[in-house]
Amino acid sequence: MSKEETKAEKAADILKEKGIDECCGWLLSGYPFKIKEVPGVTNVKSGKTWLTFSYERNVYQLRYENLHPDLCPSDSDFLPPLSFGDFRLFLNNKEVLSTSYIRSHEEFGDVDSINVAAESIKRAVLGDWLDAIPRIVEQGKAIAEREKRKKKKEAERARDDNIDLGEYE
Repeated sequence: MSKEETKAEKAADILKEKGIDECCGWLLSGYPFKIKEVPGVTNVKSGKTWLTFSYERNVYQLRYENLHPDLCPSDSDFLPPLSFGDFRLFLNNKEVLSTSYIRSHEEFGDVDSINVAAESIKRAVLGDWLDAIPRIVEQGKAIAEREKRKKKKEAERARDDNIDLGEYE
């Protein structure tokens, strides 16, 4: 850390480098059911704005709080309305990350972005969880991708079963 770089800036760099913003967004955006299949993940429970699970003898809680709906309504056809709120991550009931998030109301559903910019971080206690969360998400995404490929192959087979090429085979 250089003299000019603050702890918040260093923490923001590390969080971004580890992909914590994207990982937490992925976990809370409707994919908790995928992590149930990740080896070592247990006790998965989720709601609309929260997720809790156990992994490697630790309990993780991710929460969106204090949503301020449509603070930036959009009259534009190009820019969706935005909502803002707080994001909090707990490890074994101790807060290890507190920052903000933005919810963009897109045509096909809401998109949440965890803000790990230095000026948005209220609390950061960095540790082993920085490696565990990306590992869980990577495995969860791999499971989701395998299932997607499997469903695609099944759909192709079902479609092929209904096609007779006759003499053109």
